Amino acid sequence: MKKLLALSAFTVFATAGAQTLNTQPFELGLTGGYASGLSGEVFVHAPFIAGPFGVKAGVAFTRAADAINDESDLGAGPFSGYKQAGATESGSHLVVSLDGTYSLGEVAPGLDATLYAGGRYGMFRATEDYGSGLNTTYTSNAFGIGAGLMASYPSPGTSAW
Repeated sequence: MKKLLALSAFTVFATAGAQTLNTQPFELGLTGGYASGLSGEVFVHAPFIAGPFGVKAGVAFTRAADAINDESDLGAGPFSGYKQAGATESGSHLVVSLDGTYSLGEVAPGLDATLYAGGRYGMFRATEDYGSGLNTTYTSNAFGIGAGLMASYPSPGTSAW
């Protein structure tokens, strides 16, 4: 339990401390974490296109550690029975996003906040592997929407944003 709490705290700090390189008028960002698998996002943000409004484009990738529902029935019993017999699973999820942003400005000394919302296109892929070249692959693609809040602060040693 202590390791889970430590990992959760590290993930929160790593995501909140996402490295952003501000090359006016663009920001390049990278985030990462762990939630049932490694994940990361790369994004480009043009913050002040029209006043406080901007645009952010990103690509996120997640490697799913548990990609298949173990209770899914394959016609001869649930996948959990096959896992006990040695079957393995793997999966990944790729999301491409395009967001509009709105800068809230400095909400605390040295801390800026920006709201974002926009469209998403997700591509999911999972594979069940039974060994000896026997496997089944599932794919799914979907459009969606997303929203959130980005917090940013200057890196140590920088004097201006």
